Amino acid sequence: MSIPRSCEDTLRLVTGGEGVKEECCKHSAASSSTGSSSSSSSNKHGAFSNNISCVAGTGTNNVGSPLWRSPSHVAAFSSIFLFLVVAGLCRHTLPRLSGGPSAAVSSATLAETQRRLTADQCGEFPSIKIEKILVNNLGGLGPDTGKPPGMVFEVVMSNVGLPQTKAHLQVNAFTGYLPWWVGSNGLHGEWATINVRPNTAVGLVANFVDPETNKNLTLPRGYMTFFDIDAGHNGQKEFVTVSNFFPNYFVGDQTMVHTEEHLLVTTFWGRDSEFGHDNPVQHAELTPVQEKKSVTVQFGAEGLQAAVFKFGSLVGTSPREIRFGFQPTMLCSKTHMPDGNILDALELGQGNIFPRANGGEAATDFKSLGICVGKDCD
Repeated sequence: MSIPRSCEDTLRLVTGGEGVKEECCKHSAASSSTGSSSSSSSNKHGAFSNNISCVAGTGTNNVGSPLWRSPSHVAAFSSIFLFLVVAGLCRHTLPRLSGGPSAAVSSATLAETQRRLTADQCGEFPSIKIEKILVNNLGGLGPDTGKPPGMVFEVVMSNVGLPQTKAHLQVNAFTGYLPWWVGSNGLHGEWATINVRPNTAVGLVANFVDPETNKNLTLPRGYMTFFDIDAGHNGQKEFVTVSNFFPNYFVGDQTMVHTEEHLLVTTFWGRDSEFGHDNPVQHAELTPVQEKKSVTVQFGAEGLQAAVFKFGSLVGTSPREIRFGFQPTMLCSKTHMPDGNILDALELGQGNIFPRANGGEAATDFKSLGICVGKDCD
Protein backbone atom coordinates (compact mmCIF):
# COMPACT_ATOMS: atom_id res chain seq x y z
CA MET A 1 0.00 0.00 0.00
CA SER A 2 1.43 3.34 -1.01
CA ILE A 3 1.17 6.47 1.06
CA PRO A 4 -1.52 8.79 -0.36
CA ARG A 5 -0.15 11.70 -2.37
CA SER A 6 -3.34 13.58 -3.17
CA CYS A 7 -6.22 15.00 -1.17
CA GLU A 8 -8.51 12.58 -3.01
CA ASP A 9 -6.43 9.59 -1.89
CA THR A 10 -6.32 10.95 1.63
CA LEU A 11 -10.07 11.47 1.89
CA ARG A 12 -10.65 7.91 0.67
CA LEU A 13 -8.68 6.71 3.66
CA VAL A 14 -10.37 9.16 6.00
CA THR A 15 -13.83 7.85 5.17
CA GLY A 16 -12.85 4.23 5.85
CA GLY A 17 -15.12 4.03 8.90
CA GLU A 18 -12.52 3.87 11.66
CA GLY A 19 -12.71 6.30 14.58
CA VAL A 20 -9.74 8.21 15.86
CA LYS A 21 -9.91 6.56 19.26
CA GLU A 22 -6.84 4.39 19.78
CA GLU A 23 -5.69 3.01 23.09
CA CYS A 24 -3.25 0.42 24.14
CA CYS A 25 -3.18 -2.63 26.33
CA LYS A 26 -0.01 -4.65 26.84
CA HIS A 27 3.31 -4.98 25.06
CA SER A 28 4.53 -8.46 24.41
CA ALA A 29 7.70 -9.39 26.21
CA ALA A 30 9.53 -9.27 22.92
CA SER A 31 8.35 -5.75 22.18
CA SER A 32 9.26 -4.33 25.56
CA SER A 33 12.72 -5.87 25.58
CA THR A 34 13.99 -4.16 22.45
CA GLY A 35 15.08 -0.57 22.14
CA SER A 36 14.60 -0.14 18.40
CA SER A 37 12.99 -2.17 15.66
CA SER A 38 14.99 -1.06 12.66
CA SER A 39 18.51 -1.89 11.59
CA SER A 40 18.63 0.05 8.34
CA SER A 41 20.96 3.03 8.22
CA SER A 42 19.71 4.57 5.00
CA ASN A 43 15.92 4.59 5.00
CA LYS A 44 13.52 3.45 7.76
CA HIS A 45 10.48 2.59 5.66
CA GLY A 46 11.00 -0.97 4.59
CA ALA A 47 9.36 -3.55 6.85
CA PHE A 48 7.10 -4.03 9.82
CA SER A 49 8.51 -5.15 13.13
CA ASN A 50 7.39 -5.72 16.71
CA ASN A 51 3.80 -6.28 15.62
CA ILE A 52 1.00 -5.59 18.06
CA SER A 53 -2.55 -6.86 18.33
CA CYS A 54 -5.33 -4.40 18.82
CA VAL A 55 -9.00 -3.69 19.37
CA ALA A 56 -10.70 -1.17 17.11
CA GLY A 57 -12.04 1.99 18.71
CA THR A 58 -15.44 3.52 18.08
CA GLY A 59 -16.64 6.99 17.40
CA THR A 60 -14.50 9.98 16.55
CA ASN A 61 -12.41 12.46 18.47
CA ASN A 62 -12.35 10.18 21.49
CA VAL A 63 -9.55 10.29 24.02
CA GLY A 64 -10.28 7.40 26.36
CA SER A 65 -8.31 4.32 27.42
CA PRO A 66 -5.66 3.03 24.96
CA LEU A 67 -6.28 -0.37 23.33
CA TRP A 68 -3.84 -2.07 20.95
CA ARG A 69 -4.73 -2.92 17.37
CA SER A 70 -3.24 -5.10 14.72
CA PRO A 71 -0.81 -3.39 12.31
CA SER A 72 -3.51 -3.33 9.64
CA HIS A 73 -5.84 -1.44 11.98
CA VAL A 74 -3.01 0.83 13.00
CA ALA A 75 -2.50 1.72 9.37
CA ALA A 76 -6.22 2.34 8.93
CA PHE A 77 -6.32 4.49 12.02
CA SER A 78 -3.21 6.32 10.89
CA SER A 79 -4.79 7.24 7.60
CA ILE A 80 -7.62 8.85 9.54
CA PHE A 81 -5.98 10.72 12.34
CA LEU A 82 -2.80 11.71 10.49
CA PHE A 83 -3.82 12.31 6.91
CA LEU A 84 -7.10 13.99 7.75
CA VAL A 85 -5.19 17.12 8.59
CA VAL A 86 -2.78 16.78 5.69
CA ALA A 87 -5.75 16.74 3.40
CA GLY A 88 -7.04 19.91 4.92
CA LEU A 89 -3.68 21.66 4.95
CA CYS A 90 -2.34 20.43 1.27
CA ARG A 91 15.30 19.69 33.31
CA HIS A 92 18.31 19.45 31.31
CA THR A 93 18.23 22.87 32.87
CA LEU A 94 20.80 25.57 32.40
CA PRO A 95 23.72 24.90 34.74
CA ARG A 96 22.75 26.09 38.20
CA LEU A 97 25.11 28.71 39.53
CA SER A 98 24.72 28.74 43.30
CA GLY A 99 24.92 32.01 45.15
CA GLY A 100 26.53 32.97 48.44
CA PRO A 101 30.15 33.55 49.44
CA SER A 102 30.80 29.85 49.97
CA ALA A 103 29.71 29.00 46.43
CA ALA A 104 31.09 31.87 44.42
CA VAL A 105 31.66 31.10 40.74
CA SER A 106 34.65 32.64 39.04
CA SER A 107 34.09 34.91 36.07
CA ALA A 108 36.15 32.51 33.95
CA THR A 109 33.88 29.58 34.82
CA LEU A 110 30.79 31.67 34.14
CA ALA A 111 32.19 32.81 30.79
CA GLU A 112 32.97 29.22 29.81
CA THR A 113 29.47 28.07 30.75
CA GLN A 114 27.88 30.87 28.74
CA ARG A 115 30.16 30.18 25.78
CA ARG A 116 29.14 26.53 25.69
CA LEU A 117 25.46 27.34 25.89
CA THR A 118 25.40 30.24 23.44
CA ALA A 119 27.68 28.71 20.81
CA ASP A 120 25.28 27.19 18.29
CA GLN A 121 26.95 24.02 17.06
CA CYS A 122 23.70 23.26 15.21
CA GLY A 123 23.88 26.55 13.29
CA GLU A 124 25.25 25.05 10.08
CA PHE A 125 22.51 22.45 9.91
CA PRO A 126 19.00 23.28 8.71
CA SER A 127 17.40 24.47 11.94
CA ILE A 128 14.47 26.44 13.28
CA LYS A 129 14.72 28.30 16.57
CA ILE A 130 11.55 29.10 18.50
CA GLU A 131 11.89 32.68 19.76
CA LYS A 132 8.64 33.24 21.66
CA ILE A 133 5.03 32.16 22.01
CA LEU A 134 2.32 34.44 20.62
CA VAL A 135 -0.83 32.40 21.34
CA ASN A 136 -1.25 29.66 23.95
CA ASN A 137 -4.75 28.23 23.55
CA LEU A 138 -4.47 24.59 22.48
CA GLY A 139 -7.92 23.11 21.92
CA GLY A 140 -9.43 26.46 22.91
CA LEU A 141 -8.79 25.59 26.58
CA GLY A 142 -6.49 28.47 27.44
CA PRO A 143 -4.72 30.07 29.10
CA ASP A 144 -5.21 32.59 26.23
CA THR A 145 -8.92 31.87 26.03
CA GLY A 146 -9.71 35.10 24.21
CA LYS A 147 -7.63 34.10 21.20
CA PRO A 148 -8.23 31.57 18.40
CA PRO A 149 -7.70 27.92 19.34
CA GLY A 150 -4.18 26.60 18.95
CA MET A 151 -0.62 27.60 19.71
CA VAL A 152 1.41 30.08 17.67
CA PHE A 153 5.17 30.56 18.02
CA GLU A 154 7.52 33.06 16.39
CA VAL A 155 10.50 31.29 14.85
CA VAL A 156 13.76 32.05 13.05
CA MET A 157 14.78 29.67 10.27
CA SER A 158 18.23 28.98 8.83
CA ASN A 159 19.44 26.69 6.03
CA VAL A 160 15.95 25.28 5.45
CA GLY A 161 15.93 26.21 1.76
CA LEU A 162 13.67 29.29 1.94
CA PRO A 163 14.73 32.88 1.23
CA GLN A 164 12.93 34.17 4.32
CA THR A 165 14.15 33.64 7.86
CA LYS A 166 11.06 34.61 9.92
CA ALA A 167 7.90 32.54 10.21
CA HIS A 168 5.14 31.51 12.57
CA LEU A 169 4.85 27.94 13.80
CA GLN A 170 1.23 26.92 14.35
CA VAL A 171 0.28 23.89 16.45
CA ASN A 172 -3.35 22.75 16.54
CA ALA A 173 -5.24 19.79 17.98
CA PHE A 174 -7.44 17.89 15.52
CA THR A 175 -8.82 15.47 18.11
CA GLY A 176 -10.28 15.99 21.55
CA TYR A 177 -7.76 17.26 24.09
CA LEU A 178 -7.70 16.72 27.85
CA PRO A 179 -4.82 18.61 29.48
CA TRP A 180 -3.63 18.14 33.03
CA TRP A 181 -2.92 21.87 33.42
CA VAL A 182 -2.98 24.26 30.46
CA GLY A 183 -0.70 26.67 32.34
CA SER A 184 2.14 24.22 31.72
CA ASN A 185 1.68 24.35 27.95
CA GLY A 186 3.74 26.79 25.93
CA LEU A 187 7.43 27.53 25.58
CA HIS A 188 9.91 26.02 28.03
CA GLY A 189 13.38 27.25 27.16
CA GLU A 190 13.76 26.50 23.46
CA TRP A 191 11.04 23.88 23.18
CA ALA A 192 7.30 23.82 22.66
CA THR A 193 5.61 21.89 25.47
CA ILE A 194 2.24 20.13 25.71
CA ASN A 195 0.85 18.08 28.58
CA VAL A 196 -2.00 15.57 28.75
CA ARG A 197 -3.96 13.78 31.43
CA PRO A 198 -2.99 10.17 32.03
CA ASN A 199 -4.74 7.61 29.85
CA THR A 200 -5.50 10.14 27.11
CA ALA A 201 -3.99 11.20 23.80
CA VAL A 202 -4.19 14.18 21.46
CA GLY A 203 -3.67 14.41 17.70
CA LEU A 204 -1.59 17.44 16.68
CA VAL A 205 -0.56 19.16 13.48
CA ALA A 206 2.31 21.64 13.20
CA ASN A 207 2.84 23.84 10.18
CA PHE A 208 4.73 27.01 9.29
CA VAL A 209 3.09 30.18 8.02
CA ASP A 210 4.39 33.36 6.41
CA PRO A 211 3.39 36.02 8.97
CA GLU A 212 2.94 38.65 6.24
CA THR A 213 0.79 36.69 3.78
CA ASN A 214 -0.62 34.11 6.23
CA LYS A 215 0.13 31.43 3.61
CA ASN A 216 1.37 28.00 4.54
CA LEU A 217 5.08 27.40 3.89
CA THR A 218 6.64 24.24 2.53
CA LEU A 219 10.07 23.69 4.07
CA PRO A 220 12.42 21.95 1.61
CA ARG A 221 14.49 20.43 4.42
CA GLY A 222 14.82 20.32 8.15
CA TYR A 223 14.36 18.27 11.31
CA MET A 224 11.97 17.77 14.20
CA THR A 225 13.02 16.52 17.63
CA PHE A 226 10.91 15.03 20.41
CA PHE A 227 12.31 15.07 23.95
CA ASP A 228 11.60 13.41 27.26
CA ILE A 229 9.83 10.32 25.95
CA ASP A 230 9.54 8.34 29.16
CA ALA A 231 6.93 6.81 31.48
CA GLY A 232 5.10 7.04 34.79
CA HIS A 233 4.58 4.40 37.46
CA ASN A 234 3.19 0.90 36.88
CA GLY A 235 3.62 0.73 33.12
CA GLN A 236 2.22 4.17 32.25
CA LYS A 237 4.20 4.50 29.04
CA GLU A 238 4.23 7.67 26.95
CA PHE A 239 4.08 7.44 23.19
CA VAL A 240 4.58 9.74 20.22
CA THR A 241 3.12 8.49 16.94
CA VAL A 242 4.41 10.38 13.90
CA SER A 243 3.14 10.24 10.33
CA ASN A 244 5.91 9.01 8.04
CA PHE A 245 6.76 12.37 6.51
CA PHE A 246 10.44 11.59 7.12
CA PRO A 247 12.91 9.19 5.42
CA ASN A 248 15.17 8.83 8.46
CA TYR A 249 15.01 9.09 12.22
CA PHE A 250 17.85 9.29 14.72
CA VAL A 251 17.95 7.90 18.25
CA GLY A 252 20.84 7.86 20.67
CA ASP A 253 23.19 4.98 21.28
CA GLN A 254 21.75 2.85 24.11
CA THR A 255 18.41 4.59 23.55
CA MET A 256 15.66 4.32 26.16
CA VAL A 257 13.03 4.76 23.43
CA HIS A 258 11.32 1.74 21.89
CA THR A 259 10.48 2.16 18.19
CA GLU A 260 7.64 0.54 16.26
CA GLU A 261 7.51 1.08 12.51
CA HIS A 262 4.35 0.77 10.43
CA LEU A 263 3.38 1.61 6.88
CA LEU A 264 2.00 5.08 7.53
CA VAL A 265 3.27 5.92 11.00
CA THR A 266 6.11 5.29 13.41
CA THR A 267 5.52 5.13 17.16
CA PHE A 268 8.17 5.94 19.75
CA TRP A 269 7.49 4.56 23.23
CA GLY A 270 8.93 5.75 26.54
CA ARG A 271 9.59 2.96 29.02
CA ASP A 272 11.59 4.49 31.87
CA SER A 273 9.79 6.19 34.74
CA GLU A 274 10.54 9.87 35.24
CA PHE A 275 8.56 12.86 36.48
CA GLY A 276 10.05 15.96 34.89
CA HIS A 277 13.48 16.18 36.49
CA ASP A 278 15.38 15.61 33.25
CA ASN A 279 13.35 17.80 30.90
CA PRO A 280 15.68 19.87 28.68
CA VAL A 281 15.31 23.61 28.17
CA GLN A 282 18.15 24.17 25.69
CA HIS A 283 19.89 22.12 23.02
CA ALA A 284 23.54 23.16 23.33
CA GLU A 285 24.29 20.38 25.82
CA LEU A 286 22.23 17.41 26.92
CA THR A 287 22.94 14.77 29.52
CA PRO A 288 23.26 11.15 28.36
CA VAL A 289 19.83 10.33 29.79
CA GLN A 290 18.21 13.27 27.98
CA GLU A 291 19.71 12.10 24.70
CA LYS A 292 18.60 8.52 25.31
CA LYS A 293 15.02 9.78 25.60
CA SER A 294 15.11 11.92 22.44
CA VAL A 295 14.28 11.28 18.78
CA THR A 296 15.13 13.47 15.79
CA VAL A 297 13.31 12.94 12.48
CA GLN A 298 14.49 14.33 9.14
CA PHE A 299 12.20 15.93 6.57
CA GLY A 300 11.97 14.00 3.31
CA ALA A 301 12.92 15.03 -0.21
CA GLU A 302 9.40 16.37 -0.80
CA GLY A 303 9.79 18.87 2.02
CA LEU A 304 7.39 19.52 4.87
CA GLN A 305 3.94 21.10 4.65
CA ALA A 306 2.72 19.80 7.98
CA ALA A 307 4.09 17.58 10.73
CA VAL A 308 1.25 15.39 11.96
CA PHE A 309 1.68 13.46 15.19
CA LYS A 310 -0.10 12.12 18.23
CA PHE A 311 0.99 12.26 21.86
CA GLY A 312 -0.42 10.39 24.84
CA SER A 313 0.09 7.77 27.51
CA LEU A 314 -1.29 4.48 28.75
CA VAL A 315 -3.33 4.06 31.92
CA GLY A 316 -1.70 5.60 34.97
CA THR A 317 -1.91 8.34 37.56
CA SER A 318 0.65 10.96 36.55
CA PRO A 319 0.25 13.73 33.97
CA ARG A 320 2.56 13.36 30.98
CA GLU A 321 4.40 16.03 29.01
CA ILE A 322 6.16 16.13 25.67
CA ARG A 323 8.65 18.72 24.43
CA PHE A 324 9.46 19.20 20.78
CA GLY A 325 11.20 21.57 18.41
CA PHE A 326 12.61 21.78 14.91
CA GLN A 327 16.31 21.45 15.62
CA PRO A 328 18.59 18.59 14.43
CA THR A 329 19.40 17.95 18.08
CA MET A 330 20.60 14.35 17.91
CA LEU A 331 22.99 15.28 15.09
CA CYS A 332 24.65 18.28 16.70
CA SER A 333 24.05 18.79 20.42
CA LYS A 334 26.97 18.06 22.71
CA THR A 335 26.82 15.46 25.48
CA HIS A 336 27.59 16.60 29.01
CA MET A 337 29.01 13.45 30.56
CA PRO A 338 28.73 12.70 34.30
CA ASP A 339 32.49 13.22 34.71
CA GLY A 340 32.18 16.75 33.30
CA ASN A 341 33.57 15.99 29.84
CA ILE A 342 31.80 17.66 26.91
CA LEU A 343 31.66 15.37 23.88
CA ASP A 344 30.68 16.27 20.32
CA ALA A 345 27.48 14.72 18.99
CA LEU A 346 29.21 12.37 16.54
CA GLU A 347 32.14 11.45 18.77
CA LEU A 348 32.38 7.68 19.27
CA GLY A 349 33.61 6.10 22.46
CA GLN A 350 33.96 7.46 26.02
CA GLY A 351 30.35 6.49 26.65
CA ASN A 352 29.02 9.16 24.30
CA ILE A 353 25.37 8.97 23.21
CA PHE A 354 26.03 9.44 19.50
CA PRO A 355 23.10 9.29 17.02
CA ARG A 356 22.16 6.09 15.25
CA ALA A 357 20.31 6.38 11.94
CA ASN A 358 17.02 4.48 12.08
CA GLY A 359 18.26 2.65 15.14
CA GLY A 360 21.07 1.05 13.14
CA GLU A 361 24.52 2.33 12.35
CA ALA A 362 26.11 5.50 13.72
CA ALA A 363 24.88 8.49 11.68
CA THR A 364 28.25 9.63 10.36
CA ASP A 365 27.75 9.17 6.61
CA PHE A 366 25.87 12.43 6.02
CA LYS A 367 25.83 12.18 2.22
CA SER A 368 24.01 8.84 2.10
CA LEU A 369 21.46 10.12 4.62
CA GLY A 370 20.77 13.34 2.70
CA ILE A 371 22.14 15.53 5.49
CA CYS A 372 23.62 18.87 4.49
CA VAL A 373 25.81 21.15 6.58
CA GLY A 374 26.93 24.72 5.92
CA LYS A 375 27.57 25.57 2.27
CA ASP A 376 26.34 22.14 1.20
CA CYS A 377 22.84 23.37 2.06
CA ASP A 378 22.99 26.19 -0.51
